Amino acid sequence: AAAATGDLSPPRRGRQRHNSPPAAAAADRDLSPPHRGRQRYDLPVADDVSPPRRKRDRSPSPAVAAGAAAAVKRMGDGTAVGLVSSRQLAEETAKLKAQAAERKRQAAGRGEATVYRDKATGKIISAEEYAEQQAKARQKKAPPEEINVAWKGGLAQQRAAIEAAQAAAKEAAKSFHR
Repeated sequence: AAAATGDLSPPRRGRQRHNSPPAAAAADRDLSPPHRGRQRYDLPVADDVSPPRRKRDRSPSPAVAAGAAAAVKRMGDGTAVGLVSSRQLAEETAKLKAQAAERKRQAAGRGEATVYRDKATGKIISAEEYAEQQAKARQKKAPPEEINVAWKGGLAQQRAAIEAAQAAAKEAAKSFHR
């Protein structure tokens, strides 16, 4: 059935039974070399004939150390690109945090004097000039004295209200006894 579908993987084993052959018989079927177990690579192996491995020097090479002192390429936000030591990274992070705090303080405008602008031109004016402009604007917008305008409530509605009041007064004048 596997060949008909085009599956090239080996056929599956049958069900594993608990009465499997002993490990020695299973080892005969396995053609792969036996596992050595976990080894430390810095210790020599008795049957290993290869030359010993060199110890790794963890300090940066002189070229890398000289390159770090030279001009460092930077990303758009100002952080260095490439291999950076933890000390350099901490210094850059502290510097960027200080710059961000300074920008935030300046953006908030704390402690700064209020800037007044002329509405018509947009130019900066003094506080006294601004106060004068505000006073003039208040005088212009002063509400006119109340004028009794006949159109205020609608003439027909006023006549109807007067007639209703007169009718109520006539009813009030009549006696309760009928």
